[in-house]
Amino acid sequence: MTCSTMATATGTTGARLAALVAHSHEVNAEIAELLADPSLTADVAAIPAASLAAFVSTMSASVNAGTAAMTVLTGQVDAGTGPSTGMLVGGKYASTRRFLEVECGMSKQTASATVARARDLRGEYAVVERPWLEGAISTDAVREVTVGVKTAIKHSGLPYEERELARKAALDTLIPLAEVGTVEDVRRAISHLKLITDPDGATQAAMDAFDDQTLTVEQVGSMSKLTAWLTHENAAALMTVLTQRVDGMRRNGELAEEEQLPPEIDPETFTGRRLASEKHQHLLAVAFGDMVTGQLDDNAVGSHHGIAPHVTVTVDLARFEAGLGADLTMPGTDTPVLLPNESVRRILCDCDLTTVITRQLLPADTDGCGKPLAELLLAASREVLYVGRAERIVPPRLRRALEARDRHCMFPGCRAHVRRCNAHHVHEWEQGGCTDIDNLVLLCVRHHHAVHEGGWQIARAAGVPPGGTGAWELTPPERRHQP
Repeated sequence: MTCSTMATATGTTGARLAALVAHSHEVNAEIAELLADPSLTADVAAIPAASLAAFVSTMSASVNAGTAAMTVLTGQVDAGTGPSTGMLVGGKYASTRRFLEVECGMSKQTASATVARARDLRGEYAVVERPWLEGAISTDAVREVTVGVKTAIKHSGLPYEERELARKAALDTLIPLAEVGTVEDVRRAISHLKLITDPDGATQAAMDAFDDQTLTVEQVGSMSKLTAWLTHENAAALMTVLTQRVDGMRRNGELAEEEQLPPEIDPETFTGRRLASEKHQHLLAVAFGDMVTGQLDDNAVGSHHGIAPHVTVTVDLARFEAGLGADLTMPGTDTPVLLPNESVRRILCDCDLTTVITRQLLPADTDGCGKPLAELLLAASREVLYVGRAERIVPPRLRRALEARDRHCMFPGCRAHVRRCNAHHVHEWEQGGCTDIDNLVLLCVRHHHAVHEGGWQIARAAGVPPGGTGAWELTPPERRHQP
């Protein structure tokens, strides 16, 4: 949408400017009309690609020059009208911004930015005006220079009297760069400029970045969303490792057919680049999963309570046979993720399977089993869960059963993760207690101290199985001394 207001210009310069503006409008309107004519679409498409590219380049330069001229003229309008002069813009608008919105079809944001840039060119950034008008630097480069330097100076912490010198030095560096480099070159130079104008702030920002790093996992439907805020160097390290793994997968021919770009898709086209980017992002996620899974498979992250770190999927046989799936434990939360039966079967194809029994089996539990299997199950339950006085330290298989039963610290109100818990003998080992699951309870380190050094007492609740709600009764020290 073009401006609909054309005032009558006076004087030689004004008349010449009016004629050139009108001619420019006519030329652009004729080009637009030609391209909009459906009968000429085939003719335009037949123009050689090299010629069309040259047209685009020339039109871009024309648009850049027109934007520069429009912004400079906006500055003249803004300086001669408005509340300070008592003159309305175009005879009816109180502000230049409102004039640009209504008469030139700009959004509020674009109009505000145009007025701000026009004022910059009439003030502290006047040195940018000539190279922009002459086509030496682009509109986007002008925006980066003016906004970037202004922001850097504003947050520099420099004394007021030193800011003008810093601004001049920055512009003397950035304008020549903008004339020969890309907008991205200018943006990078401005980021470096902040290191000079505010070295203490840059150092503090780096320290804050380290302290502000976070990684969160959120369950979204059938997937989990991982959000990570990392320092630049940590992000670069992560992407280097993942990219290397993806490149290795490509070199070694490890990619499935659907993970590769279809042969009929040209990777140089827009569609090809978009599809290649999507597949690369997918492979980065796959590589990330392979990397961390490999750490667990290789037992490269140590052990805890005699158990190597692992991903835990809890499958209740009765629920599984009814088609109700299984629970995938998510570290850091008490809420497991539900896995469908087929996902569980896939995992069972290639994993270590640990039989975890959380209570001693009775003969009725093995009804329907063959005699050898029933005897085996009954023997396994005694072997896994009832170590008796043979060992004081809880063995790994019993520890897993205890974790599956309790799921967290069993002290009232505490939900500390099982990895932070100790296996406590309710009837103490020194007093003849056995290392049996019925005599064990998970307590976090704090509450383990509370029971031993703090004087709390813990006992089995009558009629409630050890893994049930309210299975344990804890008595604080002060209550024990009450008459």
